[in-house]
Amino acid sequence: MNTDSKDIARLRARIENLEEVCAEAHQFAGAMGAPERLLDLFHHAAQGKTVSLDGFTPVTADECDEVIRLQVQLAAVRQAAGVGPAASEFGRLGGSVRSRIKAQAARANGRRGGRPRKTAAA
Repeated sequence: MNTDSKDIARLRARIENLEEVCAEAHQFAGAMGAPERLLDLFHHAAQGKTVSLDGFTPVTADECDEVIRLQVQLAAVRQAAGVGPAASEFGRLGGSVRSRIKAQAARANGRRGGRPRKTAAA
């Protein structure tokens, strides 16, 4: 086999490999609910067709059905758990977690070499 034949065989194997990668990317994109333009591009590339990359990127999370579904689910969980803007406001109303007494204790511990070590129960 001459060098040209080896190069052609190597390039054909590479093309087949890339087509397989595109087929796998098509499956993954479909599972994520990717926009139809991406699914079409991966499908055509997997079939060995020439594709245009115009409009391929950018892809935002808002274009993927699975991401949107998870965002809706997260919002429902937050609402059920009471986590949201109202919970944040309640946290702010609680005030500072650092008091004058805590600051004095930290300084005193610092003068003695830092926070006392926890002792293991015997």
